[in-house]
Amino acid sequence: MRSIWIVFKREMAQYFVSPIAYLVAFAVLVLVALFFNSDLEGRVSNSLAPNGAVVQADFAFLMVFFAPLLTMRLLAEEAREGTLELMLTLPLRDAELVLGKFLGAWGYYTLLLGTTLIYPVILLNLTTWRDVPLKPILDVGRSSRLI
Repeated sequence: MRSIWIVFKREMAQYFVSPIAYLVAFAVLVLVALFFNSDLEGRVSNSLAPNGAVVQADFAFLMVFFAPLLTMRLLAEEAREGTLELMLTLPLRDAELVLGKFLGAWGYYTLLLGTTLIYPVILLNLTTWRDVPLKPILDVGRSSRLI
């Protein structure tokens, strides 16, 4: 378990120094903001009730395309840098290495999903509490994390 934690911490640190991770985060957040803006504008112009679950659903759709950008680099970057041989000779099983890398990618994905929680807060500030159903927002957010 300790070795999985070490690999996880290393992967999370790699995400915050990797330019591709910042580009993916920027692209995802800009596209989600555009989807939120167009949905909100359409609902206001048609006098429809606000729906905060749309943002998380759009996020899940976008991650179908952006998740491979995050995950394909996990072992390929190790091989490119020449550290894969070093990691494979460490006293940890292959499953622990893969699980630590998976959890690192999932942690970064969860951080990206957490940044989209600002949109339900914006909706709650623009409307009254009874106008925004919170259960669909939480359900879509939980299911998006499982994708």
